[in-house]
Amino acid sequence: MPTHTGLTKQARVPSALAILSRLAENLIEAIDPFSVKRWPKAYPYRIMYTVAARFIEFEARCNYASYELPDGALPRVNTQNVTQGFFASEQKDTRLTAAQMDMLLYHARLATERLEGAIAEVGSYRGVTTRALAEHTKATVYAIDPFAQYGGTDRDFALFRANTVSCNNIVHIKKTSGEAHREFKPGSLCFVFIDATPGFVNVKHDAMNWGGLLGDGGLIAVNNVDNAQFPGSRKAVWELAAGTYDLIMHAHDIAVLARRRGA
Repeated sequence: MPTHTGLTKQARVPSALAILSRLAENLIEAIDPFSVKRWPKAYPYRIMYTVAARFIEFEARCNYASYELPDGALPRVNTQNVTQGFFASEQKDTRLTAAQMDMLLYHARLATERLEGAIAEVGSYRGVTTRALAEHTKATVYAIDPFAQYGGTDRDFALFRANTVSCNNIVHIKKTSGEAHREFKPGSLCFVFIDATPGFVNVKHDAMNWGGLLGDGGLIAVNNVDNAQFPGSRKAVWELAAGTYDLIMHAHDIAVLARRRGA
């Protein structure tokens, strides 16, 4: 698989904002973002966490161009008919475009055909992408979504069940990302799709937890990496690609990274 190595070799002099942002990251990186919502708003640790998280997002917005990811166009693959079928009737129930679904299914198939392990989808919404992953790979697809408090309603959950009931290789884990990942063993996954709450602290937390469950060469796809409304999502992927992951594809607001062997 081709990789973009520019991120690891790129000389980048950190700004004062970036240095302070790194200090803020170190302060809160071990905290599960979802668990913070359970603390009283006046709780000092919640205030500290919120201030740090907002500062990181502010820095990501200020340095948005600095975290730009190299582009990589997706070769035309045999998922076009699949996505046309889905989006003719179900586009209202997914935030993904047809081009994004092409990219997602291409890399999910690539991972499951070459590697052992299951698929984890972090943030399942109404189950359209969940079912697509289940129907067009042979792997077990674990759908991670609590459908509670933030990012899910009773109606969304009902539509998720209706859209996925026909697939016997889907396992829904109705827990938060931070809770659910503890149920898996390292190396048990070959592909992870992160499409839950955007922003730096959420994407980085999900990527570190779920990416750590991938075997060598396993793939992780992240949505919303070119959405200026969520600059922290791009920053999180930039940091992953400058660390223990190789960026193998970036197009259509999605980035796909491969876990380096031995990382």
